[in-house]
Amino acid sequence: LIVALDLPRKEDALVLARELQGAVPWCKVGMELFTLAGPDIIRELHDLGFHVFLDMKFYDIPHTVAQAVKAAAAAGAELLTLHCQGGERMCSEARIAADKEAALQRRFFRHLAGVQPVRLYSRPDP
Repeated sequence: LIVALDLPRKEDALVLARELQGAVPWCKVGMELFTLAGPDIIRELHDLGFHVFLDMKFYDIPHTVAQAVKAAAAAGAELLTLHCQGGERMCSEARIAADKEAALQRRFFRHLAGVQPVRLYSRPDP
């Protein structure tokens, strides 16, 4: 079970997390909360005993994604999302970066999840 902390304020997210301590093992931090709170939110949730799913859907050149994944793993994220459209090389370099950082931290990095857009729909021009 993963609880999405899709809240507009760090303080609200931490209040909810504290209420859920011991009841759920995972919290999800999405783009909005991460942008507002920064990597400290991952560390704070980890310190509260949660596993952290960072749902950022990384998608860029392979080196940039690898560095972002390395930073997220260093902060304590254990599950990350990548856009599969970035290609095999991007995904592979991300995996290597995650594993290297986890080894440095003497922790186990759990998962990289690949995501793809479901479908883009547009209305025909009138």
